Amino acid sequence: MYLSYVDYVSPQIRQRTLDTIKLHTNKHILPYFINKKVNNITSKDCINWQSYLNNKKLSTRYKNSIKTNFSAIIAFGIKYYGLKKNVVKETPQFKNPNEFKKDILFWNKKEFEQFINIIKDDIVYKTFFATLYLTGMRRGEIQALTWSDFNKNELIINKTLTNKIKGVRYTILPPKTKHSNRIVKIPNNLIKLLQKLKSYYKDFEGFDNDWFIFGGHTPLSDSTIERKKNNYCKEAKVKTIRIHDFRHSHASLLVNMQIPITVISKRLGHTNISNYTKPIIFSFSPLRCSLFERFIIFIFFIFTVFTIRK
Repeated sequence: MYLSYVDYVSPQIRQRTLDTIKLHTNKHILPYFINKKVNNITSKDCINWQSYLNNKKLSTRYKNSIKTNFSAIIAFGIKYYGLKKNVVKETPQFKNPNEFKKDILFWNKKEFEQFINIIKDDIVYKTFFATLYLTGMRRGEIQALTWSDFNKNELIINKTLTNKIKGVRYTILPPKTKHSNRIVKIPNNLIKLLQKLKSYYKDFEGFDNDWFIFGGHTPLSDSTIERKKNNYCKEAKVKTIRIHDFRHSHASLLVNMQIPITVISKRLGHTNISNYTKPIIFSFSPLRCSLFERFIIFIFFIFTVFTIRK
């Protein structure tokens, strides 16, 4: 039944999602139920299985993700294999009241300037980190950018990049959600950095607009990005944040500038309430913001001065 489920969902989901389902099943579900027929699994068995997972060093969120995939397999069995009920779904979610949630870290404007201005002779990474902070784009969205996506004072976001698919160096995929398709307006100092970076790449043989903005023939690797970030954080003497925290930092910057939440939401490509903007409910429009919202962003970029030294 499990193999039939894999065949059934494969055309409907991304490869990375399929790999996660296989990992969860082969590592955390099948080993426990190896001697049990699926139609004989009881609610008590599921409770015991939860205890089995609790003895592993897994986060509560990860364990609930495993449970969700297990429940989906059983639901498939109910629909196509005559199983009577979803005993996995009936069991409670994993909970751990003592587990601390990761803090949302971010830089203020001064910290970002301290960080970015420590980068002297590395136009590629200076521009990369500036783009992270000044656009709030996701890592994969920035890694997937090509020069054809750079249009005067805008960046076009219509794809993402992942290197999580086993056996493949990287894969270009559609954006995370339909709301992730968007056009992001960028400030003058970032425009100048991108123009300088493009001039740098133009000296390479075979350059064209299909090259990655960050990396050229091939995108920047996650490991090098992390190493560069951590080294520059240490050198600049600012707190070390994750790549995703640049996105939080951009949102915080806009909030402090009193940019409307709906505008921030569209700029970030959100589909639901985020940790740093809840409990406000967002309304979305496709791709571009309204004229009023674009005017607000325009004003923001005029009056927000970032000192990025050459």
